[in-house]
Amino acid sequence: MKRFLILLACVAAAALTAVGCAKDEITPKLAYPQTHGDKGVRVVSLQASRQGDILTVQAELKNTNSANARAYYRFRWLDGEGTVIGSNALWKPVLIYGNQSIFVKDSAPSPNASDYRLELNVE
Repeated sequence: MKRFLILLACVAAAALTAVGCAKDEITPKLAYPQTHGDKGVRVVSLQASRQGDILTVQAELKNTNSANARAYYRFRWLDGEGTVIGSNALWKPVLIYGNQSIFVKDSAPSPNASDYRLELNVE
């Protein structure tokens, strides 16, 4: 009986945790195909969260080739209606060594941001 109560408490806690997480989910969006041509740079993961009122996104970029790749990325921040927030974002350069991954991170310029697009250009 004691095991049953412990199991029931664990299941209830897991269910409440899942409900709390689902409410804050943010759907990630890419503004380019998953694989950037034959240049071998892929977005492996995207994670979004809110730091207070500000939307923050982290992306893992992986170079699947043995040669180094120079890439440029930027995040476009959108409000609830899909309108771009802020001025034109600058492209940020990164060097991704062969068969390596890097993490890039950015925060929205305004608490009005509710969505984003990751744009990537690989040389």
